[in-house]
Parts: sequence; C-alpha cells; structure tokens
Amino acid sequence: MASNADMTGYNPEEVTNLGPEVKKSSENIATTIKEKVENGIIQPISTEWYAQEAVDFFTAFAETVKQTGATIAEAFDSFIASIESTGNNWAENVGGDQVTLERVGEINIDISIEEIKAKDEQGNIGIREEGARGVADKLGEVRTDIETSLSEEAQKLNAETAFLGHDQAQAVTNCFDAVNKAVSKIFGFLIERDNNLQSQITAAVDKYGEIGTETANAFNNAGNEG
Repeated sequence: MASNADMTGYNPEEVTNLGPEVKKSSENIATTIKEKVENGIIQPISTEWYAQEAVDFFTAFAETVKQTGATIAEAFDSFIASIESTGNNWAENVGGDQVTLERVGEINIDISIEEIKAKDEQGNIGIREEGARGVADKLGEVRTDIETSLSEEAQKLNAETAFLGHDQAQAVTNCFDAVNKAVSKIFGFLIERDNNLQSQITAAVDKYGEIGTETANAFNNAGNEG
C-alpha cells in the first residue's frame, strides 16, 4: 500500500470522527482542571486557613475558574467549526458529503470550595503560616501538572488523519494555544496579580500576628497593672 505522507487531500470519515473526539477532549480537560485545582489547592489550604477572608478569596477564585470554562468551550467550538468548514470545503470541491459536527456548547468547571471555612470545628479563626505558605509554594507544580495534561490531550487529537498535507492540521495547535491561555488566567489570579494567594497568605499571617501580639501585650499590661 502506498504511503499517504506525500498526499494532499482529506478523509471524510476521519473528519466526522474528529468532532466527538474534540468534545471528549474538552470534557477531559475540564475534569483535569477541576480535580487538580481542588486536590492541589482547595483541599490543602482548607486545613490551614480559617477566616472569612479565605472564603471570600476562594469564592472569587471559583468564579474565575468558571469563566475560564466558557473560554475553553469557545476555543474547542472554534476548532470544531474549523474542522467542519474545512471538511465541507473539500467535499464541495471534490464531490464528497457535507458534514455537521456537534459543538461543545458549554463546559462547566465548578470548583467546590465548601471545604474553605470561616471557622474550624472548634470555632477558631486563624492561619497556620507554614502550612499555608507550603500550599502557595506548590501552585507552580499544580499549574505544570495541568499544562502537561493539556499537552497530552492535544497529542491525542491528530487532525492529520483527517486533512492530509499542506499543514491543514495546524488548527489543533491554535485551539490548544487558546486553551493554555485560559489556564494561564486561572493561575494569573492565584500567582501573578497583586492580590494573589501568596500575598493574601502573607497579609493574613502579618495581620493575625499583629493582633496576637497586641492581645498578648494587652494581657501582660493588665497583669502588670494588677
């Protein structure tokens, strides 16, 4: 059998198959982001920081992640539309069948933050500095894990089997560039912005430390006065 390496054309069956594969890929990525963020960030910090400030911060963070889901859906839908359009252009020119591919539509990345509490089980409000900083220090690792998963998912989507020759499969790369930018937005919230997780933890540690010192001094002064 002759090699297809030097062929220019398309494979109608593979074009049709790509639609469900792309949709499944988008679902895999949403699951990956949710699980890695919850297991790598939310759960660990929930045992180290108990305060309304923590609840407020991660409520806003969860909304950022949710919005990212919409961005990822748009990227994948754009990719599917590109596959459909390219396939139908080939069909029109060489006498093949037109195709309609199902879109992703909506990707829900609802991060659970129920473990983040304003008080612990004993009613304490406060932060464990070493543990909280440890979580913040590992944000980069969580980010790398997610980006590695994205790369692996991108490699599964091989549009070269559907569109042969002339770099027609470049849309895969373009799609995952957009998805990676969406992931960067998640970690921009956590790492890069002025009001990031590390600064929030530092502010909490400093604030609670100052209050603790002031309280200790007040008790000591009261004792000395007695």
